[in-house]
Amino acid sequence: MKSNVNKNIMRYLYLILIVLTISSTGFSQKIKIKIDKDKFETFKERWTLKKHIRKGKSAYKENTFASYIEAADHFRNAYEMVQDNAPLNFWLGMAYLKSKPKNWAERYIEKAYQADKTIHPKLIYYLAKAKHLNYKFDESITLMNEFKSTLTAEELGYMDEEIKKHLSECRYAKEYIADTARVFITRIDEINSKYDDFAPVIPPDGQKMYFTSKRPTEKKEEIYEATGQNVENIFWAGRRGREWNLNGNISKKINTKENNAVIGLSPNGMQLILFDGKANGGDILKTEYKNTKWRTPKDSEFGKINSSARESSATISYDNRALYFVSDRDDPNKIGGQDIYISTRAKSNKKWGKPLNAGGTLNSKYDEEGLFLHPSGQVIYFSSKGHTSMGGYDLFKSELQEDGTWGTPENLGYPINTPGDDLFFGITANGRYGYYSSRGRDGQDYDIFEIIFLGPEKPLIQSSEDLLIASLAEPITETVIEKSVEIKTIRLTIVKGKIYD
Repeated sequence: MKSNVNKNIMRYLYLILIVLTISSTGFSQKIKIKIDKDKFETFKERWTLKKHIRKGKSAYKENTFASYIEAADHFRNAYEMVQDNAPLNFWLGMAYLKSKPKNWAERYIEKAYQADKTIHPKLIYYLAKAKHLNYKFDESITLMNEFKSTLTAEELGYMDEEIKKHLSECRYAKEYIADTARVFITRIDEINSKYDDFAPVIPPDGQKMYFTSKRPTEKKEEIYEATGQNVENIFWAGRRGREWNLNGNISKKINTKENNAVIGLSPNGMQLILFDGKANGGDILKTEYKNTKWRTPKDSEFGKINSSARESSATISYDNRALYFVSDRDDPNKIGGQDIYISTRAKSNKKWGKPLNAGGTLNSKYDEEGLFLHPSGQVIYFSSKGHTSMGGYDLFKSELQEDGTWGTPENLGYPINTPGDDLFFGITANGRYGYYSSRGRDGQDYDIFEIIFLGPEKPLIQSSEDLLIASLAEPITETVIEKSVEIKTIRLTIVKGKIYD
C-alpha cells in the first residue's frame, strides 16, 4: 500500500498536468500543459513550476482584468523555467491579450503557433488579433483568412460577421496610416500616474481639467470587486501657460467608496456630470460648485434619463437644453450594444424629458461611448467600436447638417486613433487643443494625451532668395552690369548706461 502511495506521489511530482479551458460560442477545448520530468533535476524546481502554473490557472479563471494580470505573472514565471512548451506559451499570450501589455501577446501566441497551431481551435484567430494590435495588418489579414479556412459551415455561420469586421479594421487602419492626420500628440506626464487615467473633461477655454483615475485617494487602496482594480475617483488639474499642475482629489463628497467618474461639464463650468457606479450598473448625477465647494451629487433632474440599465457618458449643449448620453438599455429602437440617446427640456432649470434614440447615423450595431458636444453645438465627438473603426474604440466626429440631422461620422484618423481603445475626447472652443485617453498607444494603462491640431498643410511660397538660388543652376546670360555704389564710412559712438529724466 505504501509503495503504491509513493508511486502516486512521484507520478504527481514528475508529471505536472494542468488543464485550462477557454470557451466561446461553439469553441471549448481543454489544453493540457505537460512538463517532461527530465527537464528538472530537483524536487524544488518541479514544485515551483507546478505552483506557478496552478496559480496562473486559478487567476485566469477569475475572469477580471486584474486576475489576468496576475495570471500573466505566474505563467511568465513558469515560462522562465520552460520556454519551449506550446500550451504554456499560448496561455501566457492569452493572459497578456486580456490584460496588459497587450502588445506582448503576439510573441508568445506566435511561439505556440510555430510549435503546434492545433492545440486550440482559435489559436490562429487570437494570433491575428495580436498581430493587429502590433500594427502588422497584412500578417493579421493573412492569419484571419487562414483561420476562416479551418471553420466548418456551422462555425462560419456565427463567426463570419466577426471575421469580416476584423478584416475591415485592418483595411481601415492601413488607409488611415497612409494618410496621417496633421497633429502633434503628447502624453501629459504631470497628470498621468502608473494607474488608469482617463475621461478628461475641459471647459471651453481649456484652463482646467477634471479627469478620472484609478490611483488611490488615500494610503489604503479601495478595490472594486468586479474588476479587482482600485475604484475610480475624480481629480482635477489647472493649467498655467503650457504646464499642467495636478491639484488632487476633487472632493470627499464626490469620491465615495464606489466607482465615481466625471463624464461631462456644464457650459459655464460650474456643474459636473458624474457617473455613479452604485446602482443599476451606473447612473448619471450632477454636482454644483457653490461657495468655493462642490456640493453632494444629486440625480433629481435625471428621473427620465437613468434606468435599470447602465448610463455611462453624457454631454450638455451650450444653451443647457439638450442632453446627449450613452445607455445600454433595451428599447424598440435600439441599434447596437451601447447607444447614444437625446433628451431635451424647455428651460435650463427644468428636468430632462423622455429620451429618444439618436438613430442609425450616430449609432452603429456595436458600442458607442465618450460623448462631447462642441460649444458651437455644430459638432459632436464620440467613440465607437463600429462605423469605420481601425480597432477597439475609435474617435469620431459628426457635423450638424442644415436640416438639423447629424452627418455621417468621420474617423479622426491616425495617429489619434490606434488599433486599441481611444476614448473620451474633448476639444477647446478654438479647436486648437484636444484631450483624450488611450490604451492603444502602448498597450499598457489608460493615459491622458494632448493633441495639437496643426491645421491644413501650408502652401509653398517662393521668395526672391529661392529664385536667386534656383538661378545658380543656369548660367546668367545678362551682360549689362549695374554701376558700383560708393560706400562712405562714419564713426558711431555707443554709450552704455541708464537714462534718467
